[in-house]
Parts: sequence; structure tokens; C-alpha cells
Amino acid sequence: MRFVVRPIPLREQLAVAHYLHRVFLCDIDSLPTELLLHRYWTNPNQWGMTPEYSVCLHSQRIFQPDACQISIRGYCGERFDQMSPDRLDECFHLLNNRTYRRLHRNGDVRKLFDKYESCFSSRRDKVDRLCARILREACVGRRLRVLKVVRTTMESVRPLLESLPTLRVVHLLRDPRAVALSRSAFGESGRGGFALRQNIDNVAAAEASVFCQHAGADVRTRLTLEHLFPGRFYTTTYEQFVSDPVASARDIYRFMNETLPAATVNSLRQAADEFRGTRSTVELATKWQKKMTYAVAAAIARNCTRLINFVDQLTVE
Repeated sequence: MRFVVRPIPLREQLAVAHYLHRVFLCDIDSLPTELLLHRYWTNPNQWGMTPEYSVCLHSQRIFQPDACQISIRGYCGERFDQMSPDRLDECFHLLNNRTYRRLHRNGDVRKLFDKYESCFSSRRDKVDRLCARILREACVGRRLRVLKVVRTTMESVRPLLESLPTLRVVHLLRDPRAVALSRSAFGESGRGGFALRQNIDNVAAAEASVFCQHAGADVRTRLTLEHLFPGRFYTTTYEQFVSDPVASARDIYRFMNETLPAATVNSLRQAADEFRGTRSTVELATKWQKKMTYAVAAAIARNCTRLINFVDQLTVE
């Protein structure tokens, strides 16, 4: 059985492309406040290469975006799969069109979104005055700018390839059975996507069916884009990477005409050594074989035959 996938509107595809374009160009002033106050900036474990910006947010006490978001979470959901496409479309207009919001039939909903906008506006003023410069300088000062994106589709990548001539795309694929198992560990945020939920006994198979339709479409689009933009894509698999992280990283850097830094090699080896203390990388990549029942794995295989074969071929190569 296959499940219904929500088609991604062109409006959303272009919006994602525009957003990523601004990030790559370090156009901090035009980026949404939600990004500048994301929990990854304010969590000390995620500070990474921009600790000064995170310190600034903490010192100025502008690091609590949850206080803003909580007002609309119940109405729009926290993740894409929690509300219907119609509700998400409504939320889009409420967030981006003040006239639509002013004329909305529900006064309580209008107040929720007015409060959300007001909350972020006050924080944005402080970010712009006190901390944005730090993030902008950190971004501009990096010769290589890397974004890891999970839900971006290849249709959103197309305009980026046209506007950013030095952009390179690493397309990472994974066995959908492993993806379904991994997502199941994230509770509601990883279950079902936009699959029809009525009478679904096999949630993992439903999730995998949705994932494979999106991932399969991305593969087909990427193959087309490779002809239009030769030399701009590198494709690998999760299974291939974890089997030899250093060699895989070196191949990716070579694709970008860069040399793999010694510090990165040491970090990869240290992480691999620490991990081997509990289990091997092969065990990690094939964990689904032990954790997933035969019936679930077989159901996913039926819905994802082409993608599984494609991933297997890449991994062997």
C-alpha cells in the first residue's frame, strides 16, 4: 500500500531557495528572526564556530524564542506532520499577510499571531543592535560556507545553482528502512508525515512510503540537473560514509577542490574510535535489520524498491 504525499507548492520551493541564498550570502539583515534566535544558537552544545554570537545572545538575555513560539504552536503545530496542509496554508497567510490576519474570522487566532509578531519584533530590535554584526562577520570571514539541509528538495536547489556559480551539492542518501527506524525514535515529529493516518497499522511503512516518494523525486530531479550543471553534484550514501569516514570525507573535499584538514581527520578518527567502544559502524548502518520486523521491512521494500536498489548500487560502487 502507498500513502498520499502532500505536493510541495512552488511557492514553498522558491521560498526555501530564496532563504538558503540569503544564508549563503551572509545577508543577516534579511534573515528571519526565528533563525537568529534558534535554539541551536542558544544551546552551549551547539555553539560550534560562532560562540561569540551565542555569548552575545545570552549576555543580552535574548535567547528564549520559545516564549514567542508557544502562542501559535497549538494552532500550527511544531512539525510539518502535526497539522493538515490546509491549516499550514492558513498559518502561512496569517504569518505573512497582515490584511489576511486582520480579516480572519476568528478573533482569538488573530490575537495569537499578533502576539507572536510583537514578541519577535521586540527581540529582533535587540538582535540587530547588539549581536547581528558578530554573526555577519563570522559568516563573511568563512571561505567555505556549508549548510546541512534535510527537508530541502532538489527543486529548491535548481535556482541556487543558477544564482551561485561556486555552489556544490553533496547529495546524501540512506536506506529507507534505516530512515524509518531512525525517525520512529523522534515520536510524533517522525511519524507518518503527510501519509493518510486512517487505519494505519504499520506507521514505519507509511513514513517510508512518503519518504521514498520525496527522495525518489529528488534523485530524478538531480539526474536532470547534473546534465544542466555538470560537476556540481556529488552523491554518496550514509552506509558508504560510516564504513570509512575519513576516506569519504576526503572524497567530498576533493570534489570541492579542497584538501581535507588534519584537524578534521583527527576529529573523524576520534569519533570513530569512541564509537567502536560500543558497536561498529557497520552495526550502526544495519541496525534496522535487527530492530525491524520482517513484515515491516518487507512492506517498506515493496514501496521503496527503486530507491533501495539505487542506494545499494551507490554503496557498492
